[in-house]
Amino acid sequence: MRRPVILLVLCSALLLAGCATSDDGGEAAAAAAAADPTTTTAGPTGDGDLTAFCAGFDELAAGRVPGDPSRLDLGDGSPEDIAAAYAAQRATVEDIAAAAPAEVRDNAETYLAVIDVRAAAATGGDGARPEITPNRMAQQQEINDLLAYARQHCPDFE
Repeated sequence: MRRPVILLVLCSALLLAGCATSDDGGEAAAAAAAADPTTTTAGPTGDGDLTAFCAGFDELAAGRVPGDPSRLDLGDGSPEDIAAAYAAQRATVEDIAAAAPAEVRDNAETYLAVIDVRAAAATGGDGARPEITPNRMAQQQEINDLLAYARQHCPDFE
């Protein structure tokens, strides 16, 4: 499916591109998963909602630029569209964090912090990307670990 490939490329590009994601067909995926309990993989030990967690990852793929899955779709590039894209992305990741199993909840919270930094840089007027530091690299690794967890436990996410 196209979404898993998009998210794989997104994972690789997040550190360098300073971008993230938004909304797609998550409702359909969530409904399908709810209707068929075999669609979610067993294994998480936390108290999260795996169906909602996986649906959030489906939503992230929709906010990408068609044909360039490493970039957040910023609409026409106006300050309003940029702010709206980051707000939608943040709302989706907030949902993921709320539904995340305990073992990856901190990773999702780190993802939220990174989105905030990127949104501030994108909407701050100077267009400067956040500096790549060892701390940013560690945060990106936490995001990568979150994505790896999703790949392992969400059947439609690769």
